Amino acid sequence: MNNYYDPFDNDALTANANYSHMTGKIRSHESFQEPDYEDNPSDMVNHPDHYMVGGIEALTVIEAKLGGKSNEMYRGYLMGNIMKYLMRSPYKGKRVEDLKKAEFYLHELLDCFNG
Repeated sequence: MNNYYDPFDNDALTANANYSHMTGKIRSHESFQEPDYEDNPSDMVNHPDHYMVGGIEALTVIEAKLGGKSNEMYRGYLMGNIMKYLMRSPYKGKRVEDLKKAEFYLHELLDCFNG
């Protein structure tokens, strides 16, 4: 028996694969309007608007799918993001923002060990 969480072994995926509950016409991607982030600035470090879909933040979904704060897969995801933002910070022209994003993920990782 392995101790790994299988993010694909759940009833939700089966339920989500059944689109018969959808009604109405499905719009093409051309009919969706791109949000104007410059006119509506968000907290680009802690809660960027572009990571909120349907009222659920992407990180919350990722945490749940990777087994929660006590799971090494989720902790590895957080460590990877910390490294990514530290490594790219000198190159994208937003050094302080990238360092704050690394700090955000570091706090998330610390929270995994603090309960």
